[in-house]
Amino acid sequence: MAHKFLTIALMFAGILAATSVACSQMFPSGTWRYRMTVAVETPEGLKTGSAVREVTVRRGIALTPESLPSVQSKGEAVAVDLGQRGVLFALISYDDYLTVFSAFGWTSGGTTPDGIKYFSNLKDAKATLTPKQYPMLVTFKDISDPKTVERVIETDWCREKDENGTCIKEEFFVKADHFEELFGRGVKLKEITIEMVNDPVTWGIQNKLPWLSQYYGQMFDGQRFNTINSTLPLANSLSAGAFSTRRDE
Repeated sequence: MAHKFLTIALMFAGILAATSVACSQMFPSGTWRYRMTVAVETPEGLKTGSAVREVTVRRGIALTPESLPSVQSKGEAVAVDLGQRGVLFALISYDDYLTVFSAFGWTSGGTTPDGIKYFSNLKDAKATLTPKQYPMLVTFKDISDPKTVERVIETDWCREKDENGTCIKEEFFVKADHFEELFGRGVKLKEITIEMVNDPVTWGIQNKLPWLSQYYGQMFDGQRFNTINSTLPLANSLSAGAFSTRRDE
């Protein structure tokens, strides 16, 4: 009898193992980490800051043709301390994973089974971002006051509009670079790079912004929601989630 139960148990374990392998092939998932490094040239020398972020892609049963894989980005903004000049922040967004997909020349979709396999095996690869791939770069005139947030580089996707304000020429371009205006003469962005790594996700942005946890439920201008009537449109468009995906940090 014991032998019979042992045989059944082994058969059941084999079925579970085979099912697990089949599911992993049918519904692949992948997690990878990358370090974003921002380098800024100043009269005092090169200043850098970096943060390790994580992307997880999971594919499940597609109930409809429109069903999409689950994609999660985890991590924080990059902080570059420029001393008395201030602090530059490269923000994190919910679609940050798209930057990783585009930076390494993969054109078949990073959330496809082939894309998941490609990025899961992409070790120690490094890429320099183009301006089109830059995260939003901001600083604070008063780092203790979130309302004073300022955009450091302004970009746009519409080069030309008609008399009704409708875009008639879509083209990415840098509309304004405020590095010297906000940080002083001789300060400019050198480069932003991302590198695939195995290091842990980095946390600690609240060491720079101790007030951050107060703004997961409201925008930086104190409004509950984003509104077109705000007198501080940038502050009204940002909350703590643009600086950290972890609420308890």
